[in-house]
Amino acid sequence: MGGTVSLSPIGPIVAVYTVASERARGEALAAAAVVGVCAAVVPMGASSVAMALVMRIENVAFVVVAALGGFGARMYHAYMEETRRRLAEAERTREELAARRVADERVRIAREVHDITAHSLSAVTIQAAAAERLIDLNPAAAKEAIADIRSVSKSSLDEIRSLIGVLRGDEAAEHAPAEGTERMGDVVSFLQRAGIEVDFDESDYDKAQVPAFVDMALFSLARESATNAVRHAHAAHICIELASSPLKAVLVFSDDGVGMGSGVREHAEGHGLEGMGERIEALNGAFTIESEPGRGCTIRAEVPLEVVHDDEHR
Repeated sequence: MGGTVSLSPIGPIVAVYTVASERARGEALAAAAVVGVCAAVVPMGASSVAMALVMRIENVAFVVVAALGGFGARMYHAYMEETRRRLAEAERTREELAARRVADERVRIAREVHDITAHSLSAVTIQAAAAERLIDLNPAAAKEAIADIRSVSKSSLDEIRSLIGVLRGDEAAEHAPAEGTERMGDVVSFLQRAGIEVDFDESDYDKAQVPAFVDMALFSLARESATNAVRHAHAAHICIELASSPLKAVLVFSDDGVGMGSGVREHAEGHGLEGMGERIEALNGAFTIESEPGRGCTIRAEVPLEVVHDDEHR
């Protein structure tokens, strides 16, 4: 009894747990080592040497358990913090992805509306000008031009209604037949009514082996090219070639008009050329424009069908 000292291990054990859970691993190990050594050498108020040894071992074990518990609590808090960070990052990524999808959809809708209205309004303008010239000289021809205006306007209105139906989720509109290269005759007629000589060759084009959305993209490209040619090219002759193989589908649209300078796609007014490129590049295709002032313009689009088919099968 006399001269013996008995210390409670509770305080040091709590201190080890706190340091292990709050401080860096090196500091926690140092604190646990110091307290463990103290617990192993401090005199014990025991009735025998064996009992004192058991108490020392027990205290050291408590220190080790406290250190491990502190490490575990620190790791748990770090894990929860990382989980919260990842959830916040995933939420930000999801919002950014949704914003990009909305932006892409707006671009797609703008492109579709532009394709429909630009072509149909150009056709109406041409026929209206013809009717104005012929109304006194040839009333019958003027009447025919006005009938064409009505037909083109009705067709354009139907297309816009169909597009609005798709946007509203109208199932009938979503399953309605879409326009493809089977209507290339309309493009040729549009150019011919504008007084342009047209050579159209689709002898090497197999529509059956070309996916519908690729066929639609090529038709939209041809229609937009025809609209631009009538409005800006002042061409006398245009060649349109459609071709396909198991590897790719190709559209080439050439005119002998006034041509354009370098960087025409980047610096062109409006959204026609930009929309053409986006439409083809969205299908992993290549879109090129070759033109020089006074030497006409050649627009070429190639869409790889192997990539398209692979995407469909995934």
